[in-house]
Amino acid sequence: MSSVPTPTELPTPFKPPPPLPRALPAGPSLLGGAKNKCNGCDEAFPNYGSLRKHKEMCPVLLKIAEDERRRQEEEAEAEQAKKQTPEQVIAKWGNLKSRIFVLSSEGDLSQLLQFVEDPKDTIVCLDFDQTITIKDSQNNKSIRGGKASIDALEKMHAAGCQLGVITAQPPSEITIRNLKFELTQLKLNHIFGLEEWNRQPVMELLKSWGSNEDLSLLQLSQKLATLIVLNTLRFGNDLARIGGSSRVTIAEDDSYVTYYLQQMEEPNPGSWSAKTTLKRKRKPDEPKPNSLGQVDKEEDYFDALTCPVLTWKEYMKRTKSMRGCTKQFEEEVDVPERLFLKLEPTGDDTPREAMTDIETMDLVRTVLQEANIAPKYIASSLRNPAKVIELENGVKLAKLYNTYCSKLNKSEAMEAFVKTEECAGRTRLLFVDDNSDNAWNMFEYFANRPEYTIFSWWFTPPASGKSEDCQEILCENIRTLDKYYKQTF
Repeated sequence: MSSVPTPTELPTPFKPPPPLPRALPAGPSLLGGAKNKCNGCDEAFPNYGSLRKHKEMCPVLLKIAEDERRRQEEEAEAEQAKKQTPEQVIAKWGNLKSRIFVLSSEGDLSQLLQFVEDPKDTIVCLDFDQTITIKDSQNNKSIRGGKASIDALEKMHAAGCQLGVITAQPPSEITIRNLKFELTQLKLNHIFGLEEWNRQPVMELLKSWGSNEDLSLLQLSQKLATLIVLNTLRFGNDLARIGGSSRVTIAEDDSYVTYYLQQMEEPNPGSWSAKTTLKRKRKPDEPKPNSLGQVDKEEDYFDALTCPVLTWKEYMKRTKSMRGCTKQFEEEVDVPERLFLKLEPTGDDTPREAMTDIETMDLVRTVLQEANIAPKYIASSLRNPAKVIELENGVKLAKLYNTYCSKLNKSEAMEAFVKTEECAGRTRLLFVDDNSDNAWNMFEYFANRPEYTIFSWWFTPPASGKSEDCQEILCENIRTLDKYYKQTF
């Protein structure tokens, strides 16, 4: 049986060492590179205890700590110097034609309507998270302000205002496409230039071709390429990267197909994407899926003549004897065979070479043109219309029609939108953001430019949302001006 320690045997309570200064000297970390060596003065000690005592009095570390204290005091003084009295804020900003307001956390976007004098001269830009949308306790997303906000957006759009979204997300094609998806789920995509085009003429054309078994290899290739584009997030030029038989699995009951795409460009050329699943549409007697995409229209039910899974299955069957490892793309390296194969052998090549991206785009283009689809929608089906652009000052933005992703440069994104062909000549700008810094920076960016009039709103964060990281000085400036406007005008 173990003995109980006497009080004199009890371990001494641990006392943490004093905090190290924030500023680090040049060279190794203050936590020590060599054992029991001071990284301030580089002196060595026989044990950690003596090193610890030394660090409390080390002149080098004490100087670093003092320099850090002075730096913090200087920053605080500089921040205080920025702060202006309410009278100074009003004198500088209060009587400009541009204004900035506080929009209550319980408010909605209908307050913007009174500032739309000429819709043909008005541009409206909004942040996305916590401005257009709001999350409940279960993390479900809806439109902030409810029906009143939806009606306001629809009215401004119908009247002829140009509406855009500028979100503080990293500028990449993936994030801007995700933004489009969310706006589509909220049924707001048409307001921001992201209209979905009518696919029914294409489906009717494919039905008129008859069963897959009766199609030529060219028609079967065109049909499969088009159905993949219409039923996934893939574009015509993506189809050349879909793997062949070794990268495709079709369910035994023909309910889905899984596939992979190979990356052909930097940063990871040759790597494969995560597995992607394409499901067939449900049959009328099958239960509705428990998702936002519940189908309730007859044309959204399963149809054997336009089912991408059945078309894929027939294509794999028809091309089985043509498959193998081929040489493809400009690098002329051996790559696993692709889904889409050239319609005719190249010389004596067996197996057949894979199609290029130009050829897969031609498959889709031919079908859409025959269905009389507008050129704008054909172009957006062949290549991803989302772009990452770099402005003259080096700022990068992701752009998809009227939506922008700009991590730290919302003002530049707004200016890029203002200068687009759709917005040319418009001078009245409305902007809403749940972050006070963004609302103020946008106001300040355009307020002193005589060619524009901007009205900016700080839509204070909802009680159920996340608090903002902001400069309290700017919050006070906005509150001061909002109060002044209400008392004066």
